Amino acid sequence: MKQKIIYLSIMLLCIGWVTSCQSKTTKDPLSTSKPTTSPLLRKIPTQPYVTEVPVYATDQTSQTSDEFIYPGGAFQLSVPEGWNLEISEYGSVFISEPGGEGAIYITVTNTGYPIGPNAFDQFLDAREINFFTGFPGYEEIHREINDDHDYGYAEKKVIFNEIPEVVDTFYFVEDQAVFVIDFWMESEKEQVYKAMYQPMIDSFQRDSALVKDFIIYNFIYEFRDSTDEFSFEVPISWLYQTVTKDGSVIDYFYAPDNQAYFQHIIFYADTDSDQNTIAEKIYLANKSIFAGDFGENLIANEQTLETGGKYLKWDTTDENWQFETVYYFYNGKVFALSGLIQKDFLEIYQTTIDYGFDWYAVPAAQ
Repeated sequence: MKQKIIYLSIMLLCIGWVTSCQSKTTKDPLSTSKPTTSPLLRKIPTQPYVTEVPVYATDQTSQTSDEFIYPGGAFQLSVPEGWNLEISEYGSVFISEPGGEGAIYITVTNTGYPIGPNAFDQFLDAREINFFTGFPGYEEIHREINDDHDYGYAEKKVIFNEIPEVVDTFYFVEDQAVFVIDFWMESEKEQVYKAMYQPMIDSFQRDSALVKDFIIYNFIYEFRDSTDEFSFEVPISWLYQTVTKDGSVIDYFYAPDNQAYFQHIIFYADTDSDQNTIAEKIYLANKSIFAGDFGENLIANEQTLETGGKYLKWDTTDENWQFETVYYFYNGKVFALSGLIQKDFLEIYQTTIDYGFDWYAVPAAQ
């Protein structure tokens, strides 16, 4: 099997994004932050991959394909006979061609509740941007979403390991489950692979009821800047936007339904700046959703973390949002990660926000 497929299989497409170079000694806080890795599973304590012989049923009507049934039955499809399978118990399978360039990556995301049409569109847009745009030679060829907004398709060109590739991605949403299939193929053999993949698409079956116990927004990627001063992990399907304002860099990551988001802000601060001054800057960066002015009584809970950072929980009793922040002072700057959840959606998003805080590192994780 070629090195490309081995690498993709083991790392679940964990490759570096191409980012603009910047000196680590720069004092410019306005450097653009870029995603650096493609989607991974959350770091959970149990073994994430099934390495023994996968569970599948042989298709008795064909000698050239097998019927793969994901453990538990959340989805199934025909796969070419003899292809390698790497199965994760948390909602994904990686299928690769021995000795060839073919690769299929299937993921199932539990969104916690049925998302609407706009949320599905944003999910698709976010994943395409966060996952694929960092590849060299990225070019979107075609994208479509049906009128019911329960099916989407995106075709793009990328270069991987100096090999021109085409990737066709199919998105299906049913209730609280979003099923995604990436079909990778060498550009020179595009039509051959598409003919091979079509029976897989036609045979794909899914059962969203069997996804409700999956971890919510399980697929994440690491976000850091080019100076390695910070890093944290966010869902691959949360839409990324960035702004610069008043000497600060502010990065946003919005859940598909916009009922929760992360905000990361970097700004200069004097070493003798008191917490109230720092807290005011963080609060005002989120002023667009809070009606009240900043005041000392807005901090409801404050803790010093073992990592050296500060945790703040804001008093938003009169607001519709829960607002939490973890911040650090490093290299003359404040790095602050905030998680905000519309209060009717705490049960859906709290674990995702907590996970982001747990893996927030200043300086960046190595």
